[in-house]
Amino acid sequence: MEKRTEEKWKASKENRISSEDLAAIIIDALLDVGIVKKTDVQRALEIAMDKIDGRKELGDY
Repeated sequence: MEKRTEEKWKASKENRISSEDLAAIIIDALLDVGIVKKTDVQRALEIAMDKIDGRKELGDY
């Protein structure tokens, strides 16, 4: 049983995405629906990455 848990953990680590990639997905969705303007994308990405990294540092994921 312990081996299965290790395999699941290994698989989940391999499928993780970076904070930058996650932020890009989120900002792209907000851009598509008009919540974020094209001119604000870079700033929005920086803010989203900062918030995601902050949550990771707290272990809140």
